[in-house]
Amino acid sequence: MNGSPTTTFSGLGTFQTASFSPLTGRVTVATVSGFNYWAGTNTTMTPELLLSYGVGGASAPGQAGESTSLALTSGVLRLTAVVRTNDPALTVSAQTSTNLSSWADLATNRFGVSATNTNGVPSGCQRRVFEAPIQGETRKFLKLKVTSE
Repeated sequence: MNGSPTTTFSGLGTFQTASFSPLTGRVTVATVSGFNYWAGTNTTMTPELLLSYGVGGASAPGQAGESTSLALTSGVLRLTAVVRTNDPALTVSAQTSTNLSSWADLATNRFGVSATNTNGVPSGCQRRVFEAPIQGETRKFLKLKVTSE
């Protein structure tokens, strides 16, 4: 082949990449982890990158994702976030604490519930709402935990 030909592949599945070798005339299809597909195959997963991958809907490392929002209404602490849902190895859950030294999984709906507002949510993500009732406690904290198998 002469010059720098461009090759377009269609029909690839989620987290699949394809490359064409003009020397062999073959197309190689590879399946990579969702994180490596998002960040690049030679990128080391750090806690900061895992958080950026799992929450906010950023399209790539270094890209801005949507910020989470936190509100207290009628005795309920409510955290709303865009969460990646197209990677079965990824888990985003909520935890609560009253002292910041010990955390427990949110008692109900720890994976959140889908929000009705889907405006601006990228493909492969959902906007989810995580709620923790205050129940007469003087303080309560709510955070998201992102893990990958």
